[in-house]
Parts: sequence; C-alpha cells; structure tokens
Amino acid sequence: MRFKSRGVIAVLAAVALAVVLAAPAAAIASDAPYLVSPSNGATVPRNAPNGWYPYLDWGSNNPDLTTYLFEIATNPAQLSDGSFYPDYQVLGDYGIFETYYDYGSRWPYTYLLPGTYYWHVRDMFPSGGTGFSAWSATWSFTVPPPGASEFAMNVQPSALTWEIKQGDPNPAPRNVTFDCYGPSGTTYSWRSTPPNVSWVTETQLDNRTCQYSINAAGLAPGKYEAIMPVEMFRDSGMTQHIAGSPYSFPITLIVTSKSGSTGQACSVSAPKASGKASAKRGTKLVGAVTPGHSTRVTVEVQRYKSKKYRSYKKYSVGSTASGAYALKKKFPRGTYRVRALAAAAPGYREAASGWRKIVVK
Repeated sequence: MRFKSRGVIAVLAAVALAVVLAAPAAAIASDAPYLVSPSNGATVPRNAPNGWYPYLDWGSNNPDLTTYLFEIATNPAQLSDGSFYPDYQVLGDYGIFETYYDYGSRWPYTYLLPGTYYWHVRDMFPSGGTGFSAWSATWSFTVPPPGASEFAMNVQPSALTWEIKQGDPNPAPRNVTFDCYGPSGTTYSWRSTPPNVSWVTETQLDNRTCQYSINAAGLAPGKYEAIMPVEMFRDSGMTQHIAGSPYSFPITLIVTSKSGSTGQACSVSAPKASGKASAKRGTKLVGAVTPGHSTRVTVEVQRYKSKKYRSYKKYSVGSTASGAYALKKKFPRGTYRVRALAAAAPGYREAASGWRKIVVK
C-alpha cells in the first residue's frame, strides 16, 4: 500500500441534487437507436453499496446485423464528438451485439457513484454500410446519495481515461478526490494501491487528493487498462470497511497511431460456413480478426456466373472482444467465393484474407 490518509466529513451527505431540466429534444435521424431505460430524468435505485451498476436498455431501427457503442458522462458536453474512441469521462463500451448492457455483470466492483449522468447509443458499422449511425437522443438519470446517517465512499471522478496519438506530448495529469459520505464530523481513513504498470504515476497532493500522470513514451498503439484498488474505513486503524469499499478504480490509456498506414497489420481469417450453406435457411459465415472488439470487418461476396466470379455484395460487421465475427444471410443457390477485409484500427493497418469457396445448395 502506498499511503494512507485521514479526513473529516465537513457536511452532511444528504445534499439536495439539482433537478435537471431537459432542453427540447433535437431531431433524431431515423437510423439512430432509441433509448428505453432508465427513462429520461429517472432516479435509479441504488443496487451497489454506494451507487448503481448501470443496466442500460435500448432499441434498434436497423433491421440488419449491427453492433452498438454507448457512452455515459457527467456532462452532456463530454459525450463524444464522433471520434472512434470516445473520451467518455466515466464509462463506455463498443462492439456490443445486444440491445442492452449489464455493467455490473462485466465489472462487478466498478459502479456509478451518486450524481447525475447522461448517456446515448449509436450503431457501429451497420450491416451493408460503413461508419456509424446517428446518435440516439441523449437522456439523463440520477444516482441518489446515501442517507445522512450512512457511511459510504465517494471517489470523484469514478474513472480516468486518456487518449493520445503516438509521439505526441503526454496528456495533462488529472486529480482524483477520495471522500466519504456520513455524519458530520466523522473521521475516516483511506488507502489506494497504485497499479503496477509503467505508464501511470500517482502523486499524493493532500489528505484527500491524488494526482495521476501518464507517460506514453515508447508505448505501441493500443488500449492499456489498469485497475487501482481503493479502500476506505470508518476508523483510523483501517479495520472497518465502509459501504462501497474496496472500490476498483479503472484507469485507461488509448494510444493511437499517427495514421492508419502505420503500425502492425491486422490479422483476419477468411470466412467459412458454419453448418450447411442453405438457400432456404441461410448461410452463416464466421471467422476471426486481430485485434478484436475494435476492428470492423467487411465480408466481400462474389458469385460465380458466366465462367467467372463477379461482384455480388459486401457486408460490414463488428467483431467481439475475442476477435470473432459472424454474418448470416440468405444467398441464392450457386457457387460463391468470400473473403474478409479488416479495416485499420488504432495501431493496426488494414488487411485482407484469402478467398474461400462456398457452395450454397
């Protein structure tokens, strides 16, 4: 453990949250997903010791296979301006095949602390197209604070994310405040265990604040993640954990290449039929790509006709975290050849697989 500190709660935790009045909604493009829950302006029930494991639900206006990207921020102005990797401030994820996201099941020790949050969703690489759909509407929800007599930890912000291009100066340091909800005048103590990685440095500024600096020198393009355990106690001897302790504090650094032409080439396998290639029941094509999760794959299909292969269709799909991709479509009976094209991802150049013959019966 690097250090410990002690603080005194100066005010009651049962502070009133400001009511957020939603501005009139702007027109949303017809291809954008639509949000379902939590409803706009809702106060969600606490389902974690001191906060909420987000369960987000939305719907799609795209009938084809697609994946989704969502973002949550404490300020609507912090939501992405359209860059591939959002600087989402709080949390986000992409390459999601379902129209829901259960954050608690994926990151069981990381949750949203009390406060008001904003979120939206978009399609990633809709099937038959490229790029993204328009963003959904932006909704808000509020995570309520504990009661005035409850002890609970309060770490702000609840996550750190930096994005930097390879070779650029290191981004500015960021501060994190370690505080506690509870009766006024209560003494508490806390400690953190800095992640054992070379690219992040922790400096204690005072009894409640630490500063985190990033050193991206020499790092290859890619996504770097670390978890910092944070513990908080209701006694100076550090024996009585308060609600929400320990907390897994996520730190993320994204290093992108200067251009898509640099870096390591993607690796992508040719699609192959999973099961029978049937004109009636459809054909499922599967394969794998490296890196996974962030790589768009275009499946190119050519049909054999008049003694030569002729262009038929192209389909754009996303890849899972493990790198798997899949496409299911109905093709007329005939002979085809298929290949996969992996788009450039941060730190990776585009790549293409070889052709594979498929006979649809």
